[in-house]
Amino acid sequence: MSESKPSFLHDLFLKHAHEVNAFIRGRWPREQDVDDIMQESFLRLSQVPNPETIINPRAFLFPIH
Repeated sequence: MSESKPSFLHDLFLKHAHEVNAFIRGRWPREQDVDDIMQESFLRLSQVPNPETIINPRAFLFPIH
């Protein structure tokens, strides 16, 4: 049986949260809302029907208007 999507995303967050945090802080050292950016990014990721098909996960760090 495959892992549920919420569990998959939780594991993904735990595995990569440090790397995502470091990526954001490295690009925008004065950014105050890194935790909010990370939370929003993983929320967007959770809304993708098939996260395995994502080609560029860094795109989830930026809003599209």
